[in-house]
Amino acid sequence: MEYGLGPIIERSSGILILGSFPGPLSLKKREYYAHPQNQFWHILANLLGQEDTPKDYKKKKALLAKFGIGLWDMVASCKRSGAYDGNIRDMTLNDIRGLLDQYPNIKAVFLNGRKAEALFKKHCKLSVCAKYLPSTSPAYAGISRNKKLGAWESILKFISNR
Repeated sequence: MEYGLGPIIERSSGILILGSFPGPLSLKKREYYAHPQNQFWHILANLLGQEDTPKDYKKKKALLAKFGIGLWDMVASCKRSGAYDGNIRDMTLNDIRGLLDQYPNIKAVFLNGRKAEALFKKHCKLSVCAKYLPSTSPAYAGISRNKKLGAWESILKFISNR
């Protein structure tokens, strides 16, 4: 059994981005989106008008805090071989409803990839605005980084510190 990471969130967070479950490198480093080919931090930095993508994890977390972005995963624990979401078995879900109750400033949830979207739709019957975003995973090469960036722009209307 593998156990995921805790949420990164502040009282001032206005949006929550949910992935499915951290990949092996992220679990080893205890950092969200640690795989160097994952586009998450690059896309986020670009959207938020940053000149460079932060390299240090503390700076990445500070970027989230500065712009009111929370980060977590749908799955709390599971069995999985490799990084492919389709291999997730025997999962326990995170308490998304409980987190949203604790952080009432969250106005929208963004779902990083189809697995996160499917789990959210099936298990989280909530009235919060929820929107699918194309996965930033290197395994999802179906669309270009620029097209992903365009889709991810939808988070901007929920971010006030730009």
